[in-house]
Amino acid sequence: MWDRRHRSVFLHRLWSRPSWWLLPLAPLEFIYKLLWRARRAYYKARPPRTKIHLPVIVVGGITVGGAGKTPAVIMLATGLMQRGLKVGIVSRGYKGRVARRDGMEVNRRSQAGESGDEPLLLARRTGCPVYVHPDRNWALRQLVMNHNLDVILSDDGLQHYAMRRDVEIAVVDAGSGLGNGHCLPAGPLREPPSRLSQVDYLLVNYLNYADDDRPVQFLPSTIAKLYKMILKRIYLRRVGEKTTRTIAQWQKMYRGRKIHAVAGIAQPHHFFTTLARAGLTFERQIFANHHSYQRADLAFAKGAPIILTEKDAVKCENFTDLDLWVFCREVKVDKELITSILGQLSQN
Repeated sequence: MWDRRHRSVFLHRLWSRPSWWLLPLAPLEFIYKLLWRARRAYYKARPPRTKIHLPVIVVGGITVGGAGKTPAVIMLATGLMQRGLKVGIVSRGYKGRVARRDGMEVNRRSQAGESGDEPLLLARRTGCPVYVHPDRNWALRQLVMNHNLDVILSDDGLQHYAMRRDVEIAVVDAGSGLGNGHCLPAGPLREPPSRLSQVDYLLVNYLNYADDDRPVQFLPSTIAKLYKMILKRIYLRRVGEKTTRTIAQWQKMYRGRKIHAVAGIAQPHHFFTTLARAGLTFERQIFANHHSYQRADLAFAKGAPIILTEKDAVKCENFTDLDLWVFCREVKVDKELITSILGQLSQN
């Protein structure tokens, strides 16, 4: 059956390289770029109305989905807190019922159906106060009014020009890169590649790859300070528990058992490739990005262990009768990135 999960995978594959099939979309891409330039010029001529006294760091991307923004925000929040700063986070709260309608503060006890999966993951992994709303300026104001903070991170929002920012960090996936280099609908780009010349830092995501020297296509010649985000360690944790297992320990527990791996993210092949490279053998199950899981969705397992992404796991915590495990990653980046960001903020 052709549904959202298939469309997402198909589009990412179609956009991954130049193709003559996309030539008829060139006029629409041209119109898209004109509208983007007009919108950017409009907001550039009108400073953001929300005035707050705290610095704002935007972590975003110019591609559609799956660049690695969420692990980047977690890494930056952790790094800034280790330097003694109090950090708050704003997010859109995609597919969160309450977040989309009224806005909300997200904490460890929130439900993914209300807040959205990514904000809940951010709140649990960082312990920072997180506010979500489609209008990030509303979320900024709520953070400032209700918490004593030193700096605010915006999860995504590079294209949210109505929001002021002091530092812009763009995240690019090392393997997918900028796809075929074209903007929507002829390619995966929400902004032209030249936009990367205007951000303060470029963070290349190598979390899904063993080789951290692979080139990224279509990057502009004049580029911001470039840093690599690489994998520090991986482990598995049973959903709803704190106890963790190394890959070797987990394999010993389930030797000879049938294993399922489930992904409802923008680019599920990254997740599966990382699991396979870790030495795991499994059957794949793909759901649409931001899928809202029901107990019946996982009925295929029939008592077998299921490995989930972190983003999917926060939506499956009530399925206590299933043997669910979440695949966790710790991220590593050059410490100079945090030092450079703090130095830039001190000069603003």
